Amino acid sequence: MASYQALIAAASEVGDLETASICEQIMREDQAMADRIQQSLPRIVTERMQGSPGARAGKGRRARARPLVFREP
Repeated sequence: MASYQALIAAASEVGDLETASICEQIMREDQAMADRIQQSLPRIVTERMQGSPGARAGKGRRARARPLVFREP
């Protein structure tokens, strides 16, 4: 986000309104994705931890990690 804010400020300063506008749009899209991930991540992590072999067996050892996959709700 900070990079886009810096690009927007610099582009605006030199009069490159097209670049500033594009960066603003990308920044909004990135923020929307970050919000969706932040909203879904606790549920995803909990589901994965509950479904891990170590959690099912009640063992204190670490199970081999499986990749987390983000799916649209």
